[in-house]
Amino acid sequence: MKNIQLILLGVLIGFNFWAQGFSLNFQLQEPRIIRGKIAYDGQIPYQIRTTVFLNRTVFGWCGGSIIAECWILTAAHCSYLSDDYNVWLGFYIEAGSVKVNEPRQSTSLTYFNVHVHPDYNTGSFLNNDLALYRTTDFTFDRYVQPIGLAPANWNPEKYLGKTVVISGFGIMSNNVTDYTEVLQYAKLTVVTTEYCQSKFDGVLTIPSTSFCAEDPTPPVSSACYFDSGGPLTLKVDGTRVLIGLLSYVLPGACDHAPQGFTNIAMFRDWIETVMNTYD
Repeated sequence: MKNIQLILLGVLIGFNFWAQGFSLNFQLQEPRIIRGKIAYDGQIPYQIRTTVFLNRTVFGWCGGSIIAECWILTAAHCSYLSDDYNVWLGFYIEAGSVKVNEPRQSTSLTYFNVHVHPDYNTGSFLNNDLALYRTTDFTFDRYVQPIGLAPANWNPEKYLGKTVVISGFGIMSNNVTDYTEVLQYAKLTVVTTEYCQSKFDGVLTIPSTSFCAEDPTPPVSSACYFDSGGPLTLKVDGTRVLIGLLSYVLPGACDHAPQGFTNIAMFRDWIETVMNTYD
């Protein structure tokens, strides 16, 4: 396979990419929303935006979800570089606003407050792609609220074709400089793993801990660069719950292929164990 660089965390200052070399024949970039609708204040109160710092320099951006007063759930690849570099990572969290850099609440933390799944990347690339952040307490109000997690028995195969919602701050096309300054969301539908794999053949083996969704109706809305870890939600028994975290997209074809999401239901026990241990 070709030895092409894998983008892990996004755009550096001046839009220069930082990357590590991997023996993979694709370039995976941080997803964001294309052709999304603009959210209004309080519509998606669990959504957060993270600015990642490496040695106090802006390194990239990711999304995530508030799931408790002092806990955020996001993607592991937003939170982990290597044992040599993790100690230099810092995170600034914005919450409670649909506008970039105008949070109603915010907090900062270091890598020592980050809990990456211990089996991240074990078995296959991007397997177990999730992490928990232990933060200072959020104050819940109409703009900041937690979202519940999908039940442990939630199975994407039983929701094929169902409408789900992705949200995030980000670009409005495949052009990485085409940023939006407001939170956007888009509706997708859950697709089969077989169909998703057909779109990623030769690029990525779909991790067993993930599932895929896409917008089947042109003009297609999709997640794209720089919103990894962002929430995918669904109404279950009348209540909106977090079913996925944005994990991967097909590079250069964000709006022409499904997007991949970490399956939250598979990690309920791990999430609850970490929260109970470090709360």
